[in-house]
Amino acid sequence: MLASVTGSTEVALAQRIERRDNAFKRFGSWAFYRFLGWLTGTAYDHTTANFGAYSRRAVNAVNAMPESERFFPLLMKWNGFATVKVPIVHDARSHGQSGYSFRKLLKLAANIALSFSDKPLRLVVIAALLSAAVALLIAAFSVSRYFAGDIRIAGFTSVVASIWLVGSATLGSIGVLGLYIGRIFTGVKGRPAFVVGERTDD
Repeated sequence: MLASVTGSTEVALAQRIERRDNAFKRFGSWAFYRFLGWLTGTAYDHTTANFGAYSRRAVNAVNAMPESERFFPLLMKWNGFATVKVPIVHDARSHGQSGYSFRKLLKLAANIALSFSDKPLRLVVIAALLSAAVALLIAAFSVSRYFAGDIRIAGFTSVVASIWLVGSATLGSIGVLGLYIGRIFTGVKGRPAFVVGERTDD
């Protein structure tokens, strides 16, 4: 079946048809790749895995990437080589069991989240902005209630407003710091700015 792949294709992935794993493993695989896709902003097909045929140029491109934390499917996808999916018949495991327990899958997902995506940092920024907006609304509400005469405890409004405003400023500062850390995180990977697809003589 791989013989039908055109010469311009660099990667041929085996696509498992009618997986014969148990329901828990199928759901775990689907959930893992959905989470990974959301985290990295890249679409993943849970029916494919690492098994496939790769051109030497594609393998060399992945090997040339200097980062120490490596997840082969993600690195290969990042390089953007032309990819096809080749349907295969998925057979049940003849003996033994998978080495990936639920705990190991969670650990793998956490490692990928920390090594390949700055989205958690950007989520912190969003949370900081939302918290700051809520803080300002609560402070404004407290001030309006004070002028309306609903709050008669001396100093209550100023204390509430001060706490929420200082808290929103702190969260905003953390958010800005998170943006800079995200830039640093991307830069220290040392990935090439581009991958040369083809060279031509002048």
